[in-house]
Amino acid sequence: MSPVTPGQPDSPGSDPGPYPGFRDTVRTLIRDGMPSYATVPFGLVRQEQLTDQIAAQATPTQTEFYVRFESVPLGKNVTVQAVPGTIAAYRDGGTVPDTITNGRVTGDIDPNGNFTLSTAPVSSLLVTYGWQIFADGDIDQMLDEARSWLFDWATLDVVPDGMNPALTKYAAHLAAASIARAMRLPDVTAGEARETLSAVAKGYEQDAKDFLAGAQQSRKDYWSSADQPLQPQASVTPLSYPAYQPYR
Repeated sequence: MSPVTPGQPDSPGSDPGPYPGFRDTVRTLIRDGMPSYATVPFGLVRQEQLTDQIAAQATPTQTEFYVRFESVPLGKNVTVQAVPGTIAAYRDGGTVPDTITNGRVTGDIDPNGNFTLSTAPVSSLLVTYGWQIFADGDIDQMLDEARSWLFDWATLDVVPDGMNPALTKYAAHLAAASIARAMRLPDVTAGEARETLSAVAKGYEQDAKDFLAGAQQSRKDYWSSADQPLQPQASVTPLSYPAYQPYR
């Protein structure tokens, strides 16, 4: 399985400035995990049973577990990462989750999906967690490349507000193209599986083309409008976007 080359996931709130709002918009466009650290609960759209990892003994003592990304779209074809701070573990049919904040998850989930509970579950373990294909730094790099493509402004926060749609669409174009390339790399031997994988890759390739066309049109519309400033009127604010619908 060949991954989209990831960076390390950043901690929530680790990157001040204009990036988070733009980053969330790009994630929403490409359907990459959950679009915002502010989304609560973060990963309840993805549930995964880990009951088979519980030690088969009368008095369980195992507290270290790992998620398999089984419920994550594309998880078997493109490497995804777990997002620290998002693990919620439901032990033995309970409805109140074990989390970092209540102290019952003592080892936070890492990018590979490993985590540690304070006490061992006895009969069942269900988890939810946040996931993403791209680390925050990866998308920030795409946004910077989009900024240069637009007009080579020195920093993201001086991009005029009217260019925001072109900025995020171009970054989404880069992201979708990267996913498509990764989807074509695995050596799939089964004919039917190859066809399915090819169809998914083609879908992302088409998305990449559509995002590029949209970015080009948005840029053209901006420059063709009368009296458009080269600098923003005020500080860049996060883009608004429709309610997130998880990719299925």
